[in-house]
Amino acid sequence: MSRGRWPGTRTSAAISTVTSELDSSFPAEVPAHWSVYFAVEDTDAAVAKVNTLGGSTGRPAWDTPYGRMAVVADDHGAPFSLISITPADNA
Repeated sequence: MSRGRWPGTRTSAAISTVTSELDSSFPAEVPAHWSVYFAVEDTDAAVAKVNTLGGSTGRPAWDTPYGRMAVVADDHGAPFSLISITPADNA
């Protein structure tokens, strides 16, 4: 396992974990929570596939400094996130 690109990140061949805390930018009524992210090659295509298979889109894909992300749910309503990761600069 090696140190990842961002603070709190550790990576292995197939797994990356990111930890963070809810800071003052979150309203007090937001409870502690967690989310699983699946890395995909194409976030938009993956969102379309989720919807084709009976899932739903919670938040459409958007660009972030980390890659293109989306929040979706499976056909039973269980939410998860998708991300196509932007490679780190090697400079």
